[in-house]
Amino acid sequence: MWIVLLAILIAVWLWPEVWERFVSKKVLVKIDVVNPIVDYEDPVAFHCTVINTSRLPCPRIRFSIRLPEQLDSGNPERREFAEFSTYVMPLQQADVTFEVNSIKRGFGKLVQAEVLLVDGLGLRRRFETISLNVGVVVRPKRGDALVVPTRLLDLVGDIRVKRFYNEDPSLLQGIRPYQDGDSMKYVSWYATARTQQLMVKQFGYTTTARCLIVFAGSENYVILDYLCERVVHLTEQLLNAGLAVGMYSNMFDIINRSFFVVPSSAPEQLETIRTRMGSIEAIPFTSLANLLYTVPKFASSGDMVIVLTEQVSATAAAALQHVGRSLQSLSVYLLTREGEAIPRLRNIPLYVETLSDAEQKLARVGG
Repeated sequence: MWIVLLAILIAVWLWPEVWERFVSKKVLVKIDVVNPIVDYEDPVAFHCTVINTSRLPCPRIRFSIRLPEQLDSGNPERREFAEFSTYVMPLQQADVTFEVNSIKRGFGKLVQAEVLLVDGLGLRRRFETISLNVGVVVRPKRGDALVVPTRLLDLVGDIRVKRFYNEDPSLLQGIRPYQDGDSMKYVSWYATARTQQLMVKQFGYTTTARCLIVFAGSENYVILDYLCERVVHLTEQLLNAGLAVGMYSNMFDIINRSFFVVPSSAPEQLETIRTRMGSIEAIPFTSLANLLYTVPKFASSGDMVIVLTEQVSATAAAALQHVGRSLQSLSVYLLTREGEAIPRLRNIPLYVETLSDAEQKLARVGG
């Protein structure tokens, strides 16, 4: 009896040393994101794989992952941490899937996870820090989650009409006398010499097939979220109207490192732009004025160009007037706050949406 009791005491005394040497150091952990691109308020799933390569069990493994501000664990006391526990038997692999909530648009990066391994008797613990380096893109609201502003619907309605009033030089219908306002580049000099009066070519009309959204974001995260929502809805409406939609922005994209999305009418174009709206940061790399001066490099004269921004400075207004001379269709959608000055633009349609009181209050916090 005493021999058995002595053996038990020796086993209990040696177990923590044996466990730390032969078990805890042979437990391998890997954590991946199942769905790295999600919509606002959709769950984000993580998959954790624990492999025990030893011949002894690891009765308790506890994980603690610090979440970025875009994600929420749902635990009222520790919302910024995702925590769970599991165990592995000898030579066993355990797969655990857990979910957190997406609560904010943007790119959230998970840097590391804290892992606590405990022996069966609770006498020895071992902490590990696992490097994750994985990210999650939370895309802006859409569909039922987004209340579409009236002014945005007005803009889309006008675009549906205006796209049918562009002359197509490939559709020559005849010759007619010159009228005030006609472009001199369409003058028919042969017909002018023959009739002894100024004659111009008459073209047929066709629909505009391309639209470029020039998106000038904000350094205010809340305003940027509102602007991104407008870009998503505008893209969806224009694609439904049959246009090829592209985007040109001055905002830093943390994933794609690009500022231009080629116009396309493909079904996946909406998802492409929505993902870009999720991965941009409130870091403009140039001003709206400089962005506008480079628009002709990415849009032809027959394209429809829509400038979406929160403010138009004097230099930006001058840039709009300059660029507008080389474009047949240029519109500005301005998302502003109560009391802010509204710019005067000559011969450029301006659509102004004023944020609600609740949105302005959030914007003051976000700024």
